[in-house]
Amino acid sequence: VLLEVKNTRDSEETPAAMEQVFASLGAGGGHGGILSWLLGQESHEKFISFEIVSVNNAIHFFIYMPTHLETFVESQLSAQYPKVQLSKADDYVAHFLALPHVASQLTLTNASYYPLRTHKDIRDLDILASPLGQLAKLPDGHAVAIQIRVTPAGSAWQQHAASVIAAGIPDPSFQGRTKTHPHARIIETKIVQTGFVGAIKLLVVGPTVGEAEQLMQSVGGTYGVFSLGEGNGLAVSAPAFWQKKKLE
Repeated sequence: VLLEVKNTRDSEETPAAMEQVFASLGAGGGHGGILSWLLGQESHEKFISFEIVSVNNAIHFFIYMPTHLETFVESQLSAQYPKVQLSKADDYVAHFLALPHVASQLTLTNASYYPLRTHKDIRDLDILASPLGQLAKLPDGHAVAIQIRVTPAGSAWQQHAASVIAAGIPDPSFQGRTKTHPHARIIETKIVQTGFVGAIKLLVVGPTVGEAEQLMQSVGGTYGVFSLGEGNGLAVSAPAFWQKKKLE
């Protein structure tokens, strides 16, 4: 089911409210969390998709999920955003794919246990201002859809990251010895968080495929705001030929 999400302009919720929503989706319930438990054993093939769509000079926010998760997700959002309005929407993807378009993805520039920059790192700025600013100024005849697909990651990734920290790195001054991992503190800031396996997909529509490709690079570039020094970053990555259909 696809739901459009609208909140009032006078809403005063902070990003911490959405953190609580994700914590609820990924906490408890065995290896994969409550969401994984609700989705069943084949949860790796299921997902919840948080989507931003800019078309006809308007920006829309959507959530896509399996039908049996609708009540659960609505309750979590309503608990954190009391004035939120959720309404069923028609799928826009088929219409976009019928027009000249380009599909791509954002991928991490470093190992997955390195964190991205978040709102906590730039408290006085809106970290989404750059991407949304680009989407608000699309040329006529263009449209953009950004899909962030997630499913609970369990705890194995945290255990792996902890083992990387514990192993340290080779000490060039003493053969056979190791020293503290130089990025231990950065990695530790991520592994204390609830984890999800995620994929960020981009779909750009334009009057021609060439114009769509140009806009794709511009939209992807706005996500540079999430780059964190010695941590992680996001970069536009063209899909391999066998992945292209999956992106669409």
